[in-house]
Amino acid sequence: MTIKNNLSILDFESHVDYLNYVLKQVNQDGSKVLTLERWAKRLGYKSPSSLSMILKGQRLPSQELVHSIADDLNFTAEERRYFDLLVRLQKQKNKGKDVSITLKELSKLGKTNQHVVNLDEFNFISDWQHLAIKQLVRTKEFVEDTKWISKKLGGKITPAQARKAINSLLKLKILERTKSGKLFVARDSLESTNDIPSAAIKDHHKQMMMRAIEAIDEQVVEKRQMNSMTFRIDPEKVAEAKEKIIQFLYQFNEDYAIEEKGGEVYQLNLQLFSHVKSE
Repeated sequence: MTIKNNLSILDFESHVDYLNYVLKQVNQDGSKVLTLERWAKRLGYKSPSSLSMILKGQRLPSQELVHSIADDLNFTAEERRYFDLLVRLQKQKNKGKDVSITLKELSKLGKTNQHVVNLDEFNFISDWQHLAIKQLVRTKEFVEDTKWISKKLGGKITPAQARKAINSLLKLKILERTKSGKLFVARDSLESTNDIPSAAIKDHHKQMMMRAIEAIDEQVVEKRQMNSMTFRIDPEKVAEAKEKIIQFLYQFNEDYAIEEKGGEVYQLNLQLFSHVKSE
């Protein structure tokens, strides 16, 4: 029996809401299309308890179950992708991890109500130290002392620049203060526009690349990794290659980004560009 969905998964902003919607559907005669027990059995579960916990938001579906549900409901490729991203987003939120890459993917599908930093806002915080300080605030050792921040960032900025950066982050409510006055990250997921020319975005990337150049001479090899590769590619596959890079960034973040109040602040840069001038 195939479930006939009146609404697509793309019409929902939560995988839990959509799965509950599926079970609430009824036939024209008023009878239910599916019961929890029958659906669990169809998905390969002997007991509906696990599926019940997922529907209540008490447990996240495994990757295997995500695929099973997509197959069972005859999802299109876009719906499969969206469903997988919704589950991934919730998993990252539960673990306190950075969700920016997942939000970027959702935004491509036009389905995200998360904050995207507009160009005016990004121009305000485009200098590299803003994002570095934002992450520094989440470390256990952080001290709101501009001289300490300047020293911690290798003397690359002055205490005055550190104070200006904090004020800018506070103005955009990326950082906020507790009642006792302690800084904390209030907006953890920040996205700038993608594939849109911007002087601020260009300058930001240049600054981060410059930091990488400095690291070659200033940091021991145990603390850095530098690689490059020159290759040929079919121009029609460049968009696909860019998508692969986005997926790599997500997986890298999933594997290595840690929860707040710990670790060191690192920067990962990936560049894909042409060596030849377009006609």
